[in-house]
Amino acid sequence: MEKLHDELTPEMIPQKYRAYAKDRGMDEVCALSDHFGGQKIYIPKPDTLTKEHVRLRIIMDYENGGYTHQDLANKYDVDPKTVGRYLRKAKTQKPI
Repeated sequence: MEKLHDELTPEMIPQKYRAYAKDRGMDEVCALSDHFGGQKIYIPKPDTLTKEHVRLRIIMDYENGGYTHQDLANKYDVDPKTVGRYLRKAKTQKPI
């Protein structure tokens, strides 16, 4: 099958996949097909992937001092209420 993949060009695959193939390359399209072929997959938005990391960074920055809730909201592009929620939850979950 790999030999066939090597011969493929975006123009040879179904129309609805061509834009992705032209943008990301046929190697990536073939790798996705090999790995997920026939499955329905959900691709999350970038902020979903980084949400937990941002939450931890907000808590760490706040604990290290020098930041207000508004500073952190601006730095991480979140609502100040979100910062408050993260910090309240972190405070209640800290071991004694």
